[in-house]
Amino acid sequence: MIQEKPSPPPTAEAPERRRHHRLPAEDQVTLCVKGPKEAIIPGQLVDVSVLGFRVRHASAELAPGQQVRLLYHWGDVSARVVWCRALHGGFETGFALA
Repeated sequence: MIQEKPSPPPTAEAPERRRHHRLPAEDQVTLCVKGPKEAIIPGQLVDVSVLGFRVRHASAELAPGQQVRLLYHWGDVSARVVWCRALHGGFETGFALA
């Protein structure tokens, strides 16, 4: 379920760099990693925009540049990993729609 919520305003410490507004999301998803290191990674959709999305998951296998297919209950899309970061108990990854 996607719920619209305004983004926090930019600050001097963290200026806004996004080109498009993000919408919070709370859906279970599956990431299918393409290529020589194919993998299936369950995750939690965090937010979406017209150009991409962010997912929390437990896999250390994702790296910038990898191609994935995101599967969710109402469809699927192709995307590219843009960034990854470790969180307490997992990881968060940003994707650009392909």
